[in-house]
Amino acid sequence: MNRCSISTAEAGTIAVPMAVMLLSVIMIAGFATDFARLHGVRSSAQAAADLASLNGAQLGGASDEELTTQLAHILDANFAEKQALADFTFSANRLEGGNIAVTVQGRMPTTFMGVVGVEDMAFNVSSEATSGTAGLELVLAFDSTASMGFGDSWELATGTLENVLISIYPYTGNETLYVTLIPFQDRVPIGTNREGWLEDLAPTDWEGCVEPREEEDGSFEWALDDDLPTSEPFQASIPNVVGGLVNHGNGFPFCPDTPITGPTNNIADVISATNTLSQGGTGRFDVGMVWAWRALSPKWQGRWGPAGYPATDTSERRKVVLYVTDGLTNAYRHEAMQDTTTAHNRPPALAFEHLVHICDQMKEDDIEIFMVQINGNNEAPPFFKACASSPEFYYRVNNNTELLSTFAMFGDQLRPRVRLVN
Repeated sequence: MNRCSISTAEAGTIAVPMAVMLLSVIMIAGFATDFARLHGVRSSAQAAADLASLNGAQLGGASDEELTTQLAHILDANFAEKQALADFTFSANRLEGGNIAVTVQGRMPTTFMGVVGVEDMAFNVSSEATSGTAGLELVLAFDSTASMGFGDSWELATGTLENVLISIYPYTGNETLYVTLIPFQDRVPIGTNREGWLEDLAPTDWEGCVEPREEEDGSFEWALDDDLPTSEPFQASIPNVVGGLVNHGNGFPFCPDTPITGPTNNIADVISATNTLSQGGTGRFDVGMVWAWRALSPKWQGRWGPAGYPATDTSERRKVVLYVTDGLTNAYRHEAMQDTTTAHNRPPALAFEHLVHICDQMKEDDIEIFMVQINGNNEAPPFFKACASSPEFYYRVNNNTELLSTFAMFGDQLRPRVRLVN
């Protein structure tokens, strides 16, 4: 039998090219690994840059320095690979028009390509984000009646206000943000500086409150609307003059000592005003809500002070009402419908239906309504849910834990609508 054999010389001749081929395969695999690592680093950097720019689009009132600092923290928390990079740079800039641009670049050290003199590979990513709306008009309508002092309702309610204001404090000074605080009891204090809205000259003892200005509109004999004071001026409410609540034993309707604050982009002013709130009276839900409507109604542009406020188009500024109440009142037993058939502090269904009627008209102006009920009336939730822009925008708060949860949900809804544009 013939046998084939390979000599040592022949074996060596074969082994050399095989070794070269194997080395080439290893180098190619190594290079592919480095490129895969670079792709992973670039993808992580892009995701972190997108997150930073989206957050930046929500910081309308931050200075350029604050913007860079806050977005750098976001990038650090979401881009762990940064620590291993050389020549790393990060920039965040507010572009003309308000968009936020973020750029991340650096050089990733290689593991295998160094054998051919490539010690690192560069990458560069960028992201740009914009707010879906140019700004926000927020009205805080706050029930400061006597019943809000029951149990811990007052602390919960004022805590809601404080948390909301603190959350938007970074926007202070931003001309696309306006906040208005409207305390209400039986009446709303528009402020003595607005005496030009009155039907007659302001009485010498006028403290800034006005009567509800009721009229029949086909649905209610005591309806309220957003008509301007130039066409329908208001009548002054003054202490010690008999008002609609005479049978309630008050002698005159209660009106908060703290007048309407705002619209303003100085959040500190609004926080200071909330610290002066006190309790009194039995309360008119409709009076508090209709003044929130007037504070946001496009009809009222130029009436509140700031130029261009309120906006006539919600694409310019989003319009939001946060209405805080316990749903308890005796006012409707003694004025408006004068229904005495219901229990103490429990208004009849018709009073709630009137509130919903106002809310429905506000929604036609693209005003978003969030209802927060602090403890209180168990008959109110169906109506408050109908008043809110959606049932999910109604919150029932009974304790501090629920307050914190409610605030978190409202805060999420309040965030500017942002999107990536690049």
